[in-house]
Amino acid sequence: MFHKLLDKILKDVFFSLNEIIFILNSSHKFIWINTACIKVLGFTQEEILNLGYQNFILRIHPSDLQVLAKREKLFTDGREYSAIIRLKHKNGRYLWFKNIGKVFKSNPDGSPSQFLFVSTDISDIMKNHKSSKFLTLTNHKFDTDFIDFSITKRETEILQMISEGYPGKQIADKLNISFHTVRTHRNNLMKKLNINCTAALVNFYLEHANHLTRN
Repeated sequence: MFHKLLDKILKDVFFSLNEIIFILNSSHKFIWINTACIKVLGFTQEEILNLGYQNFILRIHPSDLQVLAKREKLFTDGREYSAIIRLKHKNGRYLWFKNIGKVFKSNPDGSPSQFLFVSTDISDIMKNHKSSKFLTLTNHKFDTDFIDFSITKRETEILQMISEGYPGKQIADKLNISFHTVRTHRNNLMKKLNINCTAALVNFYLEHANHLTRN
């Protein structure tokens, strides 16, 4: 009786979370996923398990897929994986997620056998810069000694607006410049920072906003 009650309580708790929690094995196959996936992404547990992880990750925004390539090295080095990514809801709309992963179990030789991931929907937070600027999880760990901080005031303004979720045309309207100019500044930023996706730009700004706004 007690175990059944505890099981029900745990299920209720996992469903009430605004987070998708799942475990993968070393072959990147789902072992378990919590029931909150239906509330957060619109998919049932069964649908996601049948979809499989390799197909599930295709729901990640194409510009954010590169962060997954860095994950394996972090795990191999015994570090925690963290990233801010966009994931497509069943209704086709992209949502922002703070994604954290770590080795959950290891083999006798020390190699990882299972991985635990927690993906939190932060779409509402990402709309509010005053809240989102305090996020410290990044897709890329930037070393300030090697960053080209010769970022202009205009580039900083555009970078801030990108991090607040403004599309290029709205940025152009607000700054009274052309969309082509916005795109040029965005491309220059990516070249200076050696990154090539919007999520990485957002992460960079959130990590270094204080330094940038002082310059």
